[in-house]
Amino acid sequence: MIESNRRITYGVSWLVALMVVGMLWGCGVKGPPVPPEQIKPSAVTDLAVRLEEGEVLLSWTVPAADTKTESQFQGCRVYRSRFEIASYCADCPRTFEKVGDIDLRTDDPAFREPVASGYAYTYKVIVYTNKGMQSDDSNLAEIIVP
Repeated sequence: MIESNRRITYGVSWLVALMVVGMLWGCGVKGPPVPPEQIKPSAVTDLAVRLEEGEVLLSWTVPAADTKTESQFQGCRVYRSRFEIASYCADCPRTFEKVGDIDLRTDDPAFREPVASGYAYTYKVIVYTNKGMQSDDSNLAEIIVP
């Protein structure tokens, strides 16, 4: 009887040990969770600026997107850097500030703002999606207002 109890206890101990090892090994957690891959929108490459009656007019073409992201374009953010002509340096680093947000669902890709004489203006545009993905910076468009 004692021998039988030992066998049962020994067998149950091995069974429990195997179950614990199996649960630890086969739980399915192999690493931290990874977010789903999102495709970055293409950057604007044809940003252009011109001066019209004391205002700058920016125009560009929204880049063609593949079918996975095309319907997700939400808008474009317009950024501007401004220097006085007297302190203007073409190779100096620029600090950009956001000056506009164009909703691509309702608006054309264009931006207009009044400018002051005696300044050099540099603009860039960033396209974004409804999921928060942003393109790289567009080409820089620059104009000097004498």
